[in-house]
Amino acid sequence: MLIYAGNYWPPQLPTLALIAQAARSAGGSLLAVLKENPEHVAYLRAHHVDWRAPWPRNTEALDYYREHASALVVSYAPTSDEMPWTRSSFPSKLIEYCHLGLPIVIVAADDTAVVHWAGREIFPDVFAPGDAAGIAGLCHAAARPGFLPGARGALAFLRARRI
Repeated sequence: MLIYAGNYWPPQLPTLALIAQAARSAGGSLLAVLKENPEHVAYLRAHHVDWRAPWPRNTEALDYYREHASALVVSYAPTSDEMPWTRSSFPSKLIEYCHLGLPIVIVAADDTAVVHWAGREIFPDVFAPGDAAGIAGLCHAAARPGFLPGARGALAFLRARRI
């Protein structure tokens, strides 16, 4: 299971739908942990995105992610024009997720700050918002035994670079 959690903007919804479609094609799923907006939840469910409201405490959420997630998702809208601030801002969720040691999937346009950073750091698992085949390939890999331990975990990535 892939998990996306945190704040979101309506232009991200198509990206979440594409990630869910790619995950489903590989026998997986996407869980979106978002504040409830009935219209947005209906859109997500119509596109086979599982949804739940955030946990009352962050520690509960992180425990759930650690136990159930194959990977955590950091994503933006299909283009940075739809979310212009992504060209210069960095997602705090990525930093928060790193200590869990799980793979992190970045799905964002090429001109966003997080993709520039990922390219400089040779961060694994970075996909363009339309790369359903790449995301599905990651989901297939995540289903194989031995995927989580080792170099693909974000914690291993950070330790290798002494970040």
